[in-house]
Amino acid sequence: LLIAGQYNYYMKQDADEIFKALCNVNQKDKEVLINNYEVTFLGHGWEQHASDLQKDGWNAQHITFAPNYIEEVTKHDIQLAPISIGTGTKGKVLDALANGLLVIGTPYAMENIAVENDKSCIIYYNSEDVIRVLLSIINDRQKFELIASVGRKSVLYEHDRERVSALMFRLLH
Repeated sequence: LLIAGQYNYYMKQDADEIFKALCNVNQKDKEVLINNYEVTFLGHGWEQHASDLQKDGWNAQHITFAPNYIEEVTKHDIQLAPISIGTGTKGKVLDALANGLLVIGTPYAMENIAVENDKSCIIYYNSEDVIRVLLSIINDRQKFELIASVGRKSVLYEHDRERVSALMFRLLH
């Protein structure tokens, strides 16, 4: 489970809620989650979250900088995008989708990206949704692998630079 980007104003609120919920989930679900997920924070400022999860029994690591960002992203299966404010297309979300990761994110994270909830990504609205989805993935891995695959195909087609520029130039002429 990858969380990419800086721990800052844009992710603080949702990230705090999610990781508090993961540490406070009932013991049975916590054991299932801990036994099935490793958490990697990629970016500055996540030291406390990584430490808190480790103290709670999670396998969590914090990487402040990856020399090859895409190489690091592709080591993971799922990206969690707890973006709570902001507008525009999120490059880190596009990177994850384009590289075949299942992206679980807020509506803000998926803004302006050619994906659909439960078809090519997972959109969540609160920390309980995230826990529910993480537990569901364990029980129906194929369903979520298909969602990731559809997300990848959609982003590679709909956000292709040549295709987008051709459409734009057609509109201008």
